[in-house]
Amino acid sequence: MLSSTKKIVKVDIDNLNVRQAPDFNAPVVETCKVGEYEMLDKTDKFAKIGDNKWVALSFVEIKTVKPEKKKDIEKEENEE
Repeated sequence: MLSSTKKIVKVDIDNLNVRQAPDFNAPVVETCKVGEYEMLDKTDKFAKIGDNKWVALSFVEIKTVKPEKKKDIEKEENEE
């Protein structure tokens, strides 16, 4: 069975506010660093990156990642 594609939230700025809820008035629970985070859910203005952790879409890029096929992984391992 093939896994479905997943969405990644790409953060290009340090100290991006992570909010408790998908609302600009929600409390900031932490900040995140530059990197990529798995997107668990999405609203029209926010992406969920953890339990009660939301980042504003206006500050991130959403990428779609296709899972690697098992045969491709085995092929790469055999080439080493």
